[in-house]
Amino acid sequence: VMHHADASRVAVSTRLLDDGRALQIVIADDGRGMPGELRPGRGLRNMRQRAARLAGTIQWRRPALPSRGTELVIELPLGVPTSETERK
Repeated sequence: VMHHADASRVAVSTRLLDDGRALQIVIADDGRGMPGELRPGRGLRNMRQRAARLAGTIQWRRPALPSRGTELVIELPLGVPTSETERK
């Protein structure tokens, strides 16, 4: 964000999805935003590969508000114990 977006604010939020089976992380900035046609370079490709290694997904989108900036949305599955013995 500091290097590419020229943002003055960054917000990070997390929440559980699917009854606690997945974690969603949203990183939003008020920078200049992504170009209309996204051309993934090494940085974006590497981020996608890292998320895939964790069986997760990653996407970039324009935020509804403010009209500037970018939101990075990462969803990662969480290991959920299936029995009492696995919780220990």
